[in-house]
Amino acid sequence: MTRCHWLIVAGLLSASSSAWPAENTAIRGHLFIQGNPIQAPFVFSISNETAFVNGIRLFSPPAPHVAPDPHPERAEFYRKFGELKKEIHAAGLADRSRGLAPDSVLARMAQRFRASPLVDSASYSGGYVVLVYYLGRQTAVRFPLPEQGSPPPTAAERMSVLRQRIQVIKDVLDRGDTVVLDHGAVITIPRSDWVRWTNARKEIAAQPLIPGTATGEQTARNLAARTQFPLMICRSLLFPEPIDSTGAH
Repeated sequence: MTRCHWLIVAGLLSASSSAWPAENTAIRGHLFIQGNPIQAPFVFSISNETAFVNGIRLFSPPAPHVAPDPHPERAEFYRKFGELKKEIHAAGLADRSRGLAPDSVLARMAQRFRASPLVDSASYSGGYVVLVYYLGRQTAVRFPLPEQGSPPPTAAERMSVLRQRIQVIKDVLDRGDTVVLDHGAVITIPRSDWVRWTNARKEIAAQPLIPGTATGEQTARNLAARTQFPLMICRSLLFPEPIDSTGAH
């Protein structure tokens, strides 16, 4: 089965929590934004609190909470995930009150995420980022979570989140894997699974593909069945949408 993963970035945010990487260019892997292939090398930058790659908009600072999901059938999942996040947050606060260092707190956060049946996997490899994989959308979890009425994140905190998110994508590309950004979701696809998509796509290269038609939808569903890719990703890769290419300064 294809190992596509949705990414969450969870971090301890502070003005000095994450330095901009010395090397901000990736030369390996494949990157798609709204189904559009982006040509390597991938040069990342930040301008006006917005992240860019090769002058194309990636994302702005994410909201600190899980955004509402457009699929009502997932409401129960997100209710449970919200409770899990609160539990892990409370445990993290307890760890910090006992004097644990931030890296130890984040490592424990990853362990607690992994212990939940809601989560496919979670990892912590240093710095201020925990990667959590689950079947849902991407979010950035601020630690500690802001309480009701607390001030919004500072500019330094928002910049830290952007740098973390860029680094996550760059790390995946540096492994030679594929990253697909689609309406706020960030999906990673290992190289071995991407080969399967490439081969299947070549077989239908001559077929006319028109978005919104029954034929186009059936083609997407057939590819999803053959490659084990999520249907939303097959639609995105088959029918690219316009992207914001206003550029970075």
